[in-house]
Amino acid sequence: MNKVLTTPNKNIKKKSKKYQKHHFDENQTKSKRQIFNSAVSLYSFTPDNVYHPTKELEIVKLIRQAAQNNQQVRAIGSLHSAAPIPATTGICIVLDKYRNLVKIDGSLVTVQAGMKIWELNEILAEHNLALPTLGTIVQQTVSGAISTGTHGGSLDCKSLSGYVHSLKLIKADGSVLEVEKSQDIFKAVIISMGLLGIVSTITFDCVRAFSLQSKVSTLSIDNLIEQFDEIHHNNKYVDIRYSPITDKVQIVKINPTLEAKENGGWHPVKKSKIEWQITDSINKLAQRLFNTHRLNWLQKWCIDRYDKTLYSSPYGRSDFVLTHFDATSDDLITNGDINHKELDPVADMEIAIPYSHAKAALTTLCSHFHQTRKYPSMNIHIRCSAAEDFWLSPAYGEAICWIEFWEYPCTGKFFKEIVEVLKPFKFRCHWGKQIPVEHEYLKKQYEKWQDFIQLREDWDSQGIFLNPCLKSYFYS
Repeated sequence: MNKVLTTPNKNIKKKSKKYQKHHFDENQTKSKRQIFNSAVSLYSFTPDNVYHPTKELEIVKLIRQAAQNNQQVRAIGSLHSAAPIPATTGICIVLDKYRNLVKIDGSLVTVQAGMKIWELNEILAEHNLALPTLGTIVQQTVSGAISTGTHGGSLDCKSLSGYVHSLKLIKADGSVLEVEKSQDIFKAVIISMGLLGIVSTITFDCVRAFSLQSKVSTLSIDNLIEQFDEIHHNNKYVDIRYSPITDKVQIVKINPTLEAKENGGWHPVKKSKIEWQITDSINKLAQRLFNTHRLNWLQKWCIDRYDKTLYSSPYGRSDFVLTHFDATSDDLITNGDINHKELDPVADMEIAIPYSHAKAALTTLCSHFHQTRKYPSMNIHIRCSAAEDFWLSPAYGEAICWIEFWEYPCTGKFFKEIVEVLKPFKFRCHWGKQIPVEHEYLKKQYEKWQDFIQLREDWDSQGIFLNPCLKSYFYS
């Protein structure tokens, strides 16, 4: 599990340990300041005040304090967002002490906002329950995951937010609002990145525990495009990695099974911390080389070798299978042994293309790479998810195809290039990843954009839940 807090020198680290004893102190002085770094090392921030509340009432008091002092206030969990959505220079509410199970009532499971997804999965398994879908990373808090629209890869499943029955939200005036999915306002609140308030508790509508079996296969990109609908309509979950320079895709098809009783079939790449650091350095050096010089033959050879170790074929408990098919994932293998701040950051952008345009978009993308003969040094991740009616959901009103890109070194040049290539398909962006598009483009992609802006201003006229990143998009 990734560490939430990191510090750049011994003096600050010493302060941090001493400071963490004070979970909630309304009279905290500004001398005790911490530097927070994102889990992906793409940004950092230093709040004036940091608190670790254990009760809802404490969060209420902190929000009222922020309003009285005209301070910004943001809540943070695992800091897994690639965009600086959690950042604040005012009051920072750390949810690491606010992560308990509240109650279980049949299939309805209520937890505090700071609980990690992997912790929730363990609780659900003990009660023969499960979430219908999961992203590939489980280190996020449940509140962070639903607030940014975290998703899996299934045309049968919505984002994780789609399986929330209700939630409690603490608004800018300190009032606590309980919202159920049957209420219209739920559609605005559920994916809102903390702009309408700080989530206190979440009630998930779970399903009976189920088992899955996965199968890995390889196709050419042309065959994938030809069989795209068949693959996604005939399999419950699908995860795809596309290598433009080899014209190949690796596909994991995941389906329910009655046979799997124990978890298995996952064969991670096992390396020590030092070995991972050496491997990471070599990979980054190669990526810099490929970005500077068009050594396509060498890049193709390297990726062919790498792809052979990319996917496993796990079977067993649903949450195990849905989060353990990538055999090379640092987050899963090291179990927190590697501190990601010791590694150079990799930028992450994920865009949502209407599913009806997915094949055309992939064809355009493939043609672009071959015409320019400039190939990304990392694979492209492809998944699909079902339509939903949440105002700021990238899947609002229609099923979508997610296309995820990584960039190293983090210059933004590659992302800008991809954005221009895919703009004709009217894509939307994953809120938890980098968003390299301008405000004017983005707002045109959401039917309820202005309604959300108006609601945000009505509920938070002082803008205490804003920060520079959010303000750059969500202003009238």
